[in-house]
Amino acid sequence: MLADSPDVCDTAPGFAGRTTESADPGDSAPEWQHQLRRWNATSSAVALTLPQLLTRAASYDPEATAVVCGGAALTYRTLTEQSNRLARRLIGAGIGPEDVVAVALPRSAEWVVAVCAVAQAGAAFLAVDPDAAPARIAPILTDSGVVAGLTTDYRRESLPALASGAWLVVDTVPMPERDDTLALEVFDRDDALALEVLDARARELVAEGAFVPMRRTSGESAPSATGVWTAPLERAIGDAERVRPLRLQHPAYVVYPYEASGILRGATVTHAGLANLVVTQAQRCDSDPDARVLAAAAPGRDTAIWELLLALASGATLVLAPPGPYAGADLYELMDDAEVTHAVLTPHILATLPSAEPLPRLRLLATTGAPCPAKLTGIWSDGRSFVSGLGWAEAGLCTTMSRPLGAVPAHAAVSIGGPVVGTRCYVLDDKMNLLPPGVLGEIYVAGAGLARGYHRRAGLTTARFVADPFGGPGDRMYRTGELGCWRGDGELDHHGRLGSQPIGQQMASVMLAASAG
Repeated sequence: MLADSPDVCDTAPGFAGRTTESADPGDSAPEWQHQLRRWNATSSAVALTLPQLLTRAASYDPEATAVVCGGAALTYRTLTEQSNRLARRLIGAGIGPEDVVAVALPRSAEWVVAVCAVAQAGAAFLAVDPDAAPARIAPILTDSGVVAGLTTDYRRESLPALASGAWLVVDTVPMPERDDTLALEVFDRDDALALEVLDARARELVAEGAFVPMRRTSGESAPSATGVWTAPLERAIGDAERVRPLRLQHPAYVVYPYEASGILRGATVTHAGLANLVVTQAQRCDSDPDARVLAAAAPGRDTAIWELLLALASGATLVLAPPGPYAGADLYELMDDAEVTHAVLTPHILATLPSAEPLPRLRLLATTGAPCPAKLTGIWSDGRSFVSGLGWAEAGLCTTMSRPLGAVPAHAAVSIGGPVVGTRCYVLDDKMNLLPPGVLGEIYVAGAGLARGYHRRAGLTTARFVADPFGGPGDRMYRTGELGCWRGDGELDHHGRLGSQPIGQQMASVMLAASAG
């Protein structure tokens, strides 16, 4: 879809900054520096806002299944109608771009509708796990400055009060029992003529008695199961309806990564890098309209956003796990019964799945949130595309992703991959010098997907989002606080968190541990 379009263009930022090798001004750059430039020469998609991405995908086939929850299903048409209705309710309350709306709903069709509604209104959504302790929720609601919240009637009383605005009740989404059987019977001519057709080609198909489902390609509208192009989606919400125009620089969502220190850090992520993320998912994760994407992450985690976009921005089906923590045999059974084709799991959750009978329909399995242990690659890479990635909420969810992995020898490091679309990665020493492959340093990330900063944390934003000396004027990079090094193939190895010791001392400790292992 988006990945096949001419909207993807090549970019290759140069490295104008410092290196570890001292050289005269007239000397040419060392070969490894050219290597780093090539590895960071990722493509970049034409930027689109989140509402544009969602509407574009839904318009390809409005009758396709967007969400599956148990035995019930929601089509893209119904999802659009439900979310637009709620979005207009938010707009009527004066909510729009630059506003933050809390979504305190469990994993459910209502959660999907609410997130899409906030996006269509132009506001930023803050996903809150309603099952989290009130002591965790209340500071986040206060710090984020939400102007309203969306929840269910029975949860409203148990949620902390908002400093401004109120909790709005989301209606239960009607979800009819799904029918996975394609209707291939030939329609009566009278029935066919009663169907709304959109163009001359559709009328020709009716006259020819076409009834076999036709697979669409990128950019095409989609025929229904009868071979007839169906009615378009209802009118999309645009700037004419919103309280103010929506721009790429406006926040799309706010996420609070878990911090053991207890310091609240609300990363405010704009729309500017979302198209790059969607293209990455299409290219690296093989997302397409036939995919059935597992949604098992807690609503308050950034992985839940990744899952939602992997499905709904590519016209695929989002398969919702029941509310609450889900892992082990229960998760395995759900993935098997629901015929999940794509799953993104942390290594910890993946390790809980039974491994005796790998899931036959699972064609893409990605690990994120932490480096993947070598043992898991041997178990899960056979018969499917198995990739390892790493991302930071502050850097647009996904920063690196590996090529498809095979079995990795025990005790060997599993790559976290190379920079994804629209992203640049640097490994720097404590003096901000570029480090060559094989040399340990701190990982920095640059690109359009970087968060605007930490909400209401100017000092912390300044410390973690710094000027990018290797990019263009005004470019920034995010200081991850994670150690890593380039491999010879353009991917990165991860070596844990940066501690209080200087990088040189930590590098010696890492090398000593590696030799001992």
